[in-house]
Amino acid sequence: MASRETNERVVHTMVDDWLRGDMDAVAKAYSPEAVWHLPGNSRLSGDHAGWDAILAFFGQTYELTGGTIDIDVVDICVGDAHAVQWQRTTARHDGKTLDLLEAIVHRMDGGRIVETFHRTETDKLEAFFGTASGTGG
Repeated sequence: MASRETNERVVHTMVDDWLRGDMDAVAKAYSPEAVWHLPGNSRLSGDHAGWDAILAFFGQTYELTGGTIDIDVVDICVGDAHAVQWQRTTARHDGKTLDLLEAIVHRMDGGRIVETFHRTETDKLEAFFGTASGTGG
């Protein structure tokens, strides 16, 4: 188990790398077998298992927002086994606006993210991205 300081550094660095669009650097924060859980019924929802699937999820998010997605991290709270990233996520595309408050809960092991629980306003996410059945968005 890594220290709180290590977990905090990993998540802060990962966020900075994500904001710069450096996905090779972001990958270093994740275990290759990590899983990202996004609830709801949007086109992006589901369990994205493995780094390649998480990277594809990030790419789809970028594509569906026309590259306008942005996050503003409000706070990062850390412990020995978890880090919680509280953020505002915004995007604009096809005449729609997305503005969400989200908690991104990372389960950490050995200084890497092994699982992420994405807690968001699913109704707003579904209205912006559309649902898995193709309605909306």
